[in-house]
Amino acid sequence: MSWTCGGEPSGDIKYQVDHDGLDLSYRSRSAGEDWQSVKERILFNRTPCSYGGERLWFLCPHCGRRVAILYGVDARFLCRHCYDLPYASQMKGRLDQLIDQKHKLGNRIFEDYDGYGWRRRKGMHQKTFDRLYEKFWRLDMAIDDGIAGRFGERSIL
Repeated sequence: MSWTCGGEPSGDIKYQVDHDGLDLSYRSRSAGEDWQSVKERILFNRTPCSYGGERLWFLCPHCGRRVAILYGVDARFLCRHCYDLPYASQMKGRLDQLIDQKHKLGNRIFEDYDGYGWRRRKGMHQKTFDRLYEKFWRLDMAIDDGIAGRFGERSIL
């Protein structure tokens, strides 16, 4: 497998898969250093699924943790815990969290939600809609207050 940057070849990796794992062969370098060849064996782990079959997992080559994704941050492919990578949601501030909550709630209660919805979702009880609609507007006001606070303004409500 290979990839390009700006139309120019910029890297490649060779891999071979067998029942027990994945063999990788590639070259890597850190900033200002020479290229070094890396050969790495990543083992698989399998767990049974409820309705038959099995789920395939990677075992992190460093810590041995069972994971679905390995990340190539440095010279090796390791789990997010070994590289100390946060989830995207952990990087969000309070205002971003409020906006996400508002949009999630809007998608739940409105038909064709696009930031502001006005038609109740078909099949939703009016009492449930009224309760969630109130929460939706409280989130909207909290977002407005947060934005105003960033600019040193006071809330008008």
